[in-house]
Amino acid sequence: MRWKKEKFFSFIYPLFKEKKVALSLLFLLGVMWTLRDIVTLFALRDLIDAIGRETRSQSALIRFVLIVVSSWGFMELSMRIQGHLALKTFPDIRLFLRRKMIATIQGYSQENYPPFSSGEVTKKVLNVSEGVERIMRSILMTFVPMCSMIIFSQAILWNIEPLLGFFFAAWVVGHFAITWKTLFSSIDKTAAFAKAKSRVEGRIVDMFLNIHTVQSFHRAKYENEYLRSFENKELFSEKQAERYMEKIRLALGLSSISVLVITLFTSFFMLNNGRITIGDMALSVVMLLNITGYMWYLSMECIRSFQEYGLVKESFVTLFQNSHDSTSRTKKLNASKPTLLIQELVHTFKENKSVINILNLRVDPQEKLAITGLSGSGKSTLFNLILGHYQVQAGQIYIGGENVKELSLDSLRNQIAFVPQQPLLFDRSIKENILYGNPEASEEELHKVVEIVGLT
Repeated sequence: MRWKKEKFFSFIYPLFKEKKVALSLLFLLGVMWTLRDIVTLFALRDLIDAIGRETRSQSALIRFVLIVVSSWGFMELSMRIQGHLALKTFPDIRLFLRRKMIATIQGYSQENYPPFSSGEVTKKVLNVSEGVERIMRSILMTFVPMCSMIIFSQAILWNIEPLLGFFFAAWVVGHFAITWKTLFSSIDKTAAFAKAKSRVEGRIVDMFLNIHTVQSFHRAKYENEYLRSFENKELFSEKQAERYMEKIRLALGLSSISVLVITLFTSFFMLNNGRITIGDMALSVVMLLNITGYMWYLSMECIRSFQEYGLVKESFVTLFQNSHDSTSRTKKLNASKPTLLIQELVHTFKENKSVINILNLRVDPQEKLAITGLSGSGKSTLFNLILGHYQVQAGQIYIGGENVKELSLDSLRNQIAFVPQQPLLFDRSIKENILYGNPEASEEELHKVVEIVGLT
């Protein structure tokens, strides 16, 4: 299965277009509230220098308190606005994607339907919708503020002393180089874990959906052993991913300690040589203490986001590896009493077993036709072709003079009454199940159906 980024981004592009104003505001607010730390550090430097000179230290203290209080107030206001906007934006992103994926899968023919259990399909739909939401939330609520802080800090250190700025820039580049190098291996390991976990969840759902059969055949022990083989693969892939993460954490922690030691010795040397003030040294050290924590957290968040991206990628590819086969169906079936015409119809399954071989058929309005035959002779296949569940391989099917290949699935299926072989019930009330084919039916029509099937 090949990952096509263009297909994925074209799938989610309408979401960015619809939410561009809200996403832009979230970006700007993420930049704005980082100014608190920058302003506070500058005020701290001025306070320390004033105390060191023993001149007007009281007024410097009052100024420091005012700056800190006002900057904290500004930050809190920005964060609360951002939080309110995020609450209105991110859940909509999740719902938008989930609805779009469900609608896309509903449009698949049975031949192109994802070859998984219903539990696995559901899990993968949630993986994509919730994963994209978490990635966007992480970018706007974590990456933007922290990257802004790093950029501002770099500018400040360079202004105080170019050598400090150089050390800081070199460390940032090295830190992210380590992170970037480990990202792709992390994605592969996380995707493997996600796949194994999804398989386990699918097996559990499958077992409980068929619990009556499991109990009737006394196969609980067999099912548990069957599930255990999938659990072992899940456990193995999870441990691999976590061991790799621990190695990354160790490497990033060592790089943070290194830059702190270098900065302390360098700034102390420059202080003794009169190149920086004691306030500059305090600002540099406190800033780097903050930034090392930010950088470590940012690297972990970056890895987690790429892991999330790997999970989204795996789920999206397995769900949408086939093109949406109903997008070209645009015509509507408007005939009130259409004629069904089948010409030279041929259908063969993947194992090259021909179930329908050159079928010609015409059914006029109000004409009744019974199609009989042995099991496997192609009766269900014929109706699946008419309903658009299978793609017509050779020959033509016309309804009301329109080729079913060109008719929209909604328009086509809305004109066909279908009674399946197997009785199927949704987990809803009996009334909702009876009205499923026609939710707009009157109470009188409902009672008539109940009498016909003998439910009274």
